[in-house]
Amino acid sequence: MAMSCQIPKRGDYITNDLTGTPILVIRGDDGRARAFLNSCAHRGARVAEGHGNRRSLVCPYHGWAYHLDGSLRG
Repeated sequence: MAMSCQIPKRGDYITNDLTGTPILVIRGDDGRARAFLNSCAHRGARVAEGHGNRRSLVCPYHGWAYHLDGSLRG
C-alpha cells in the first residue's frame, strides 16, 4: 500500500485505490503506521484524498471526526 518512508511524520498519510477498495495509510500519534478503509463509518464518504498531513480525519459529509488511530473523536 505504501512505504514507511512515504509517511515519516505523525499525521502523514497516503491513500490508495489500486485494489478497488479505498485504503488510507497513516502515521499515528504513537509513531505506528496503520491502514484503514478510507471511509466514514456513518455515510461511507472518504475521509482523505491523495496524500498529506492531518491532525485528525474529518468526514466531509456530516463532520464525523476520527483520531489518527482510527477511533471516533466526535
